[in-house]
Amino acid sequence: MRQTHTREYNETIEVASTQPKWSEDEARLLAEKEAALPANTKFVNKTLAAGSSRSIQAISSKRATVHYNALLAEVRRKIAGEAQIARTLGSASNVHESSELLNSSNLAAQMPARYSWTSDRESIANDVDQAKCPDIKQYVRNNILDVGEHIVNISDGMLDALVEFADNGMVLMDPVQQSLEALMLTIGNVQCSQQQGAALRNTDAREFIPRIRRKRQRYAHHQYLYKHDRSNLAAELFDGVNSTAECPPIGIAYEHFQNVWSEVTKDKGAFVRGKEVGADILLAPITLEDITWALKNTPKETAKGPDQLPLWKLKKIKTHELWAAMNVWLGSRRVPASLKLNRTKLLPKGTAQLDNIKNWRPITIASVLIRLFNKILAKRMSKVFQTDARQRGFKPLNGAGQNIAMLHHLI
Repeated sequence: MRQTHTREYNETIEVASTQPKWSEDEARLLAEKEAALPANTKFVNKTLAAGSSRSIQAISSKRATVHYNALLAEVRRKIAGEAQIARTLGSASNVHESSELLNSSNLAAQMPARYSWTSDRESIANDVDQAKCPDIKQYVRNNILDVGEHIVNISDGMLDALVEFADNGMVLMDPVQQSLEALMLTIGNVQCSQQQGAALRNTDAREFIPRIRRKRQRYAHHQYLYKHDRSNLAAELFDGVNSTAECPPIGIAYEHFQNVWSEVTKDKGAFVRGKEVGADILLAPITLEDITWALKNTPKETAKGPDQLPLWKLKKIKTHELWAAMNVWLGSRRVPASLKLNRTKLLPKGTAQLDNIKNWRPITIASVLIRLFNKILAKRMSKVFQTDARQRGFKPLNGAGQNIAMLHHLI
């Protein structure tokens, strides 16, 4: 029949119109296969489809579901737990060395510095009654790791850091450093638009314009400031501040400010430790709303820190990455050491005698990551502590402008 009546034979063949549903075992096998892939694997769907009966499109659709991502997180936690047990058993193979370490009177002193939770600075944080502090580890387990819709928006490296942080066992990896590395990897994958790329290329273009085009250079410089930094433009036009002036040599600046800041001062007032208040507010887990608020209320053209990380890149990534990382930092009571590095820039106080170092003032700029973190903590502190009514600086309102208006009124 197949040869004689080909058309009729082909019409009798039944072809399934839909793909068979994924079974629980098949989904778990796919999750185990994905969990075993290196973090830097490219074309994950294509790699998972190799040797599978499912197509790339079917695997891609399955990986986007909430149920699968929850299953993948469960598999990764299981693998991480097994690896930790293996490392613990391996490290305990030398009984003599382990017994000496456990019998030591100061275990933290023999651990690496990044795992020493009993340093002088952190001992103050440990004095806080832990019963009054929210359990951030439990918050991470319940609100991030166990929620599929959040796991979808978090990278693999950040999930590893969260699992390491939320584990109540012995910490063998540093979740704080892990979270920073995962965050920087995610940020590094952000692609800038054509407009942002042009702005980055033209940032220092004014430095290479020939001297014969000074008028055109000045116009282009003011146009650039108008589009990207209007506060500096206003300072140049109304206050006469020249942001393009050449700074004094670093040697002269270093010697001058070393003499200024090396002077020893003593506070004669007695330090009295106050009553502990607001731990439930200050040390509460950071929420997605906190991250969104901090990004929204940070000026678009805020200065870049020593890592040269711009704010627009942080706005490009998913807020879940920052949410996860900052909860790890807050729960660990410390931030990555590299974020403590700052850069100092000299700004002219005016336009006259700029060859004199005393006519320059320094400003210190940290990474925008730590500034966002500090912004959230500062907002919480403002709810707990009251500053003096005479303080004008470092407040939401323009305190300096209020003082200037008051002086103008008096004069």
